[in-house]
Amino acid sequence: MDSPTISLSEDCSSSDSDDGPTPQDDCSFCTQFLDGSSEEDQRAIHRMFHEECGACLPSASSEQRLCSFCRHLRIRHQSICYRPKYPLPIPLGPIEDLEAREGSCSFCRLLLRAVRKFAKENGSDWVSAKVMFKPLGDQPFLEWNDYSGAPGQSAYCDILCFDGDVQRKPQLSIQDSAAATGVPLGPAITDWKTIKERFQHCLQEHPECDGRPDTLPNGFRVIDVKRRRIVAAPTKCKYVALSYVWGVNPQPSMLLALRSTIGAYQEDGGLAASNMPKTIEDAMLACTQLGIDYLWADRLCIIQDDPEDKLQQIMAMSGIYTLASLVIIAVDGDNMDTGLAGISRTRPAQPQDTVEDLRVAPVLPTYHEMADRSVWFSRGWTYQEAILANRKLYFTNAQVCYECEHQLWHEDPLSFGRGNLNKMSPQYQSPAFTMGLYGGRGTRFEEYVRHLSPYRTRALTNQSDVYNAFTGILNALYGTEEVLFGLPRPAFDQALLWRPYSIQDKVKPVKPYLNKIANMVLPSWSWGSVVGIPGLSPFSFQGTLVSWHMYSEAKGREGMQRIEACESPPSWNDDHAWNTDEDLVCPQLHMALAWMEGCVEAALPDSIPFWRETTFSDLVPKLESLWPTYERYWNDVSTSSSNAKRIDGESNARPGVLHGRVQTASFRVRLLELYSDTNLSVVDDADDIIGIVRVQDPLVELEVLRDVAKDRNTKFEFIALAVSKEPDLVYWMDSEMTDWDQLLEKRPDLTFYDRDGKSPANVPTVNVMLVGRRGEVAYRISTGWICLSKWVKARPQFQDVMLE
Repeated sequence: MDSPTISLSEDCSSSDSDDGPTPQDDCSFCTQFLDGSSEEDQRAIHRMFHEECGACLPSASSEQRLCSFCRHLRIRHQSICYRPKYPLPIPLGPIEDLEAREGSCSFCRLLLRAVRKFAKENGSDWVSAKVMFKPLGDQPFLEWNDYSGAPGQSAYCDILCFDGDVQRKPQLSIQDSAAATGVPLGPAITDWKTIKERFQHCLQEHPECDGRPDTLPNGFRVIDVKRRRIVAAPTKCKYVALSYVWGVNPQPSMLLALRSTIGAYQEDGGLAASNMPKTIEDAMLACTQLGIDYLWADRLCIIQDDPEDKLQQIMAMSGIYTLASLVIIAVDGDNMDTGLAGISRTRPAQPQDTVEDLRVAPVLPTYHEMADRSVWFSRGWTYQEAILANRKLYFTNAQVCYECEHQLWHEDPLSFGRGNLNKMSPQYQSPAFTMGLYGGRGTRFEEYVRHLSPYRTRALTNQSDVYNAFTGILNALYGTEEVLFGLPRPAFDQALLWRPYSIQDKVKPVKPYLNKIANMVLPSWSWGSVVGIPGLSPFSFQGTLVSWHMYSEAKGREGMQRIEACESPPSWNDDHAWNTDEDLVCPQLHMALAWMEGCVEAALPDSIPFWRETTFSDLVPKLESLWPTYERYWNDVSTSSSNAKRIDGESNARPGVLHGRVQTASFRVRLLELYSDTNLSVVDDADDIIGIVRVQDPLVELEVLRDVAKDRNTKFEFIALAVSKEPDLVYWMDSEMTDWDQLLEKRPDLTFYDRDGKSPANVPTVNVMLVGRRGEVAYRISTGWICLSKWVKARPQFQDVMLE
């Protein structure tokens, strides 16, 4: 959003290109700019510091409170009058000079406060070393910018700090004292009225923020904040949910719902304040201020030593957080006794000073900045709590922030330069400006992909919660019965193609490693089997080649069940095509090529000619008529003679084992010369690269690289899963190539050519899984892709496979 232009006084021009005088060479301040500067910049420097301006003459009192350096800055002139199109950074001199002047200069003091606070909040090594604040001759810089405050009366002053090439910008807000908005925030929250009004306005005017229909679990309990007791939630209960961090080894004396304590907690006054965790106690006070009588906090509303009650509540997390009128988020602190900033725990006061009749104050960090470095934001459980909530009230160590589907409001009106960010504006409808379930505005599978990776970057105290802590998001997107070990049933074939990436630790990346938990089923084909960040490319998937079955113990679905994975992938929807029009690929064409080349054990209808006997342009309309939707295609695959074969329900009939009729082939692998830490090349008998397999899967190093080190001609088993288009195929096949034409001129056998010699816009590829064997049962080692033409040439064989 463009900021309104701040008006200029009649004494100062906004143009930096007009002819005019240049700075005096004898001005020691301006000479810092002159070396190497253009004439245009020199004229701008003159207007900044030497051109007279009757509208911004400082008062005598201001003169006395500024050092000679800051008087020369002409702070009011830079903030109110002189508004260049391209602001010039102003060197401040060494940090030591500012420190020497801060005792007698109010502006130097404000600058240093902002820099020190910024350094402390970031907590990185660079901020502790003074030299890191000193670019270009050991100097930090200032830069004035517009913001959407009162036109002609407001500006931001950015303090530019550098860590190598990375720029950091703590900010000061500068407003004309007579028209200043907002008041500096103090250690305690005093303006509950405004916070409540913001919340009430959303309740009344934003029906979209009420969330989707959902249900609460049986036996749902809440805290009655007035009577200080646990009660069964009343019908149509309006309640606040709390998202917070428990911490490690909490005090045994703190209240905790157990079978032995829940009875006492249900009595009036049963929740004694003396033993109540401060964060929950403060949340109760916030409920009172907001006019809501009930609070849900997992520690007191779930019986922690009752496995049945706990599982029932965990499976209902989607409903609990979605149906809450508001979710209070305790951003700061590493345990439940930290309290909420501004209630039981004071927060740093926002300093301010008056300089040249301007109110100058540091701009407080936004909730994004505060949350990003918090323990709360690093936890797996709290990630889904924030995602599921529709209305959120963040308590940070800097300020209170309110977020709903429409807006992002900050207690400090100068945060963001907008204070209340309108999330309905198109430019802010992106994940960067929301933590909502559909923040990416995509299909539910795209949202699944968007949430899965950041969730797996979060920490879990118990890795056994790997699925439970994501269950709420999964259930919100797909429902309680449509998830199989973390993979959504309707998009199972797409989700099966996940691949792990390293977790970026503060010191060095942590490679993915196997997740081993006693007495817990972790199928190798599920991302829960690996501790790492699972990644997916939803736009490359074209269609499955396999219809999977799995044994089910669910009530009403006992026995061997086919996995109904017929949700349309993004590539079948033109709205989601990311290529230009001339590069659009018809997914039906890729699937038909695979089918005709024998990747499915069934014949296409006689009305569909073989691809060599026609043109692709003539073939595509027939295929689109045959398979107008992905569901129609999927039904044909799943009912083909091979996939319709009865699956043996007795052998290995246990949850977590997939059964399917698949094509298998064996290939050798090689380490790539480039990026050998991320991929292995799959090679044919001529040692030509025909595909890629991911190397960051733990078993690649443990098994594949071990075997290759012993014998580089070792072949490994691959199974065909699906067909895709790989946008980076050209690069991986030959790093010296830049486009398709170059690659196909060198290696025409990678694709298919119709009767007229035309090829598809993309090279069709087969998504493959590299597998190992434990007796009759296969297990996942890694995933990758192989060019369809090369897969077919290897003469793959069909077989029944059990994959655990």
